[in-house]
Amino acid sequence: GVRRVSSISFFLFKVPRPTGTTPLALPDALPSSKDGKRILIAANQDTVFARLAEAMGRPELAGDPRYATHGARGDCQAELDELIAEWTRTVDSAPLEARLHEHGVPAANIIQRR
Repeated sequence: GVRRVSSISFFLFKVPRPTGTTPLALPDALPSSKDGKRILIAANQDTVFARLAEAMGRPELAGDPRYATHGARGDCQAELDELIAEWTRTVDSAPLEARLHEHGVPAANIIQRR
């Protein structure tokens, strides 16, 4: 899996073990916005996923057993990615990124070379 090492881990001389069921944190997708721009959404932790669900106007997703834990989201990755993409395609990129940030969800619009 992907290893994310914080400065605290270095200070304590501990490297966190990989977690999750796939190499990517879930959801960790690059869906398109309404204006066709891509956005990175990193909502891998359960609490961050709950904030993403709230931002989407779908707070019930966080309590759904298919999505309630990191492992469960991994088992339903394609389905969940499509749910998120359905939502992101309804909002232009700038307001989408702002809404995610307002809810405490790490996200960034992707700058693409042409």
